Formats: sequence, structure tokens, C-alpha cells
Amino acid sequence: MSLFFRSKKADHDFEEDKLPSNRKEVFFDALKIRAGTLIRLGLVLLLFAAPLIVAGFIKDSYYYIVQTSYAQGEMTEENYSGIIFTIELFYYVAKIICFIVLGLGLSGVLRVIRQIIWGEPVFFWHDIFDGIKMQGARYSIYFFFAGLLNLLGRLVIFFGFNSEFLKYLPLGLNYVLFLPPLLYALIQSQIYRFRLLDEYKNGFILYFKTIPQTVLVTIIVCLPLLFDLISLLVLKYAVIAIYVVAVLPLLTMGEFLYFMSVLDRYINKERYPEIYDKGVRRK
Repeated sequence: MSLFFRSKKADHDFEEDKLPSNRKEVFFDALKIRAGTLIRLGLVLLLFAAPLIVAGFIKDSYYYIVQTSYAQGEMTEENYSGIIFTIELFYYVAKIICFIVLGLGLSGVLRVIRQIIWGEPVFFWHDIFDGIKMQGARYSIYFFFAGLLNLLGRLVIFFGFNSEFLKYLPLGLNYVLFLPPLLYALIQSQIYRFRLLDEYKNGFILYFKTIPQTVLVTIIVCLPLLFDLISLLVLKYAVIAIYVVAVLPLLTMGEFLYFMSVLDRYINKERYPEIYDKGVRRK
């Protein structure tokens, strides 16, 4: 009988001494075991990022047409500036709506990522829709303000001061003061039941307690801004699509793990010991 029905050996990956003992191991363990799920999350993110990507492609296409016409002397500098402003205005207003759509998708994706890094069962679509249902409205508010502040910063650049420093100051403050606490708030909403303003206030306090590390995380989150350096449109948006599917889920998971470690240190250890070190088997 044993010649035809060989006994299957138990999977040793789940023995106690082989479970992840720190958050770095949690990341690579999830990458090994949940690679397919992470790719599916990337496709979900691509779906919700599609309006933002399409809006960017349309904006860049109009830029190319207008800049070509101006370079060939087919319009005056005044007409050129007016058309560029109109394109900018429509794009950054539309970007607010696109941000809200992306926020809805992210609320579901982060729910699945939470389950993965906590070592809990994942019911993919059920968790996606649960995350949107539970946190979608809150994420929509956060991303609305992110889009609105981005619009205001761009308007100051266009109409603002003669000084280059003062011109870019509001947009810079958006990245330095608004974005890092927002990243904390997005993770907190997946874990606690705080009020929206309390999430953001906690994020602000934690940001200033961990400035060097959180600034580094924020810089990594902002790296897609460098895609604007790619001049060939087809290549640029192909790279963006690949980034969203293949890189963004990993970046989001790493961000979640980092912020969990900070929340463990400053909040969970004293107030929520039941989720302290959750998903980690310290040796």
C-alpha cells in the first residue's frame, strides 16, 4: 500500500520555533506565504488608482500638445500660460475625486494587510468590502483634505510669491506637516475605534516622537513623485502601473509593520496589551 500512497509529511513552517520572531521576519514570511494575495491586492489598488492614472495621462498629453504648439510659435506666451493654468486647475480639482476613490480602495487593502501581518485568516473579498464599509468614509475625508491641500499648494505656486522658497512653502508644509500624521491615522483606523480627530492628533504626537524614522518612511512613500522625471508618456504610465501592482502592496505592508511597532511602543503596551506584538512570536 505504501508504494502507491506515500504519507505526506507535516509542513514544518508552522512549528513554533520557525514562526516570525520580529517584524522584519513577519514581512518576509508574508512575502513567502502570501505572494499571490499581495499581487491580488496590487490589482485591487490598480483598479482604484485607475482614475488617478488616467487623469495624469490626459493632463500630460495636453501638456505635450500645448508645449509643442508654443515651441513652434503657434501661440503667445500669455495664451500658453492661460492654457497651462486651466489644465492645472482641472487636473488638481479632478485629483481630489481621484484621491477619494483611491482612499476607498486603500481602506479595503489595509484591512487585508492587517489580517496578513497579524497571522489571522484572510477572506479576500469579504475583508476588502469590510474595510471599505468600516473605514471608507473616514479614508474619503482624509484623502479629500489631502487633495484639497495639494490643490491649494499648486495654486500658490502658480499665483504666488516671486520668491521660489515662499512659492513652494505651502506644498512643502503639506508633505512635512500633514502627510506623516496622516500615515499614522490611516493605520490607527484599522486597529482602534478612535474619533477621526483623535487619530490625527495621535499621529501628530507620534510623528514628533519618531521624527527621523517617520521622515524616512514619508520620503519612501513620496518616491512616486520622481516618476514625473520620465518624459516618455507610455513608459511613465507603464512604470506607474507596474509600481502599483508589484511594489505598492509591499510598501504598504512595510509601512503597516513600522507603524505597528511605534503604536506598540507608545500605545499598545500600556493600553491595549491584547494586541501588543500581535503577529510576532518573540523567542
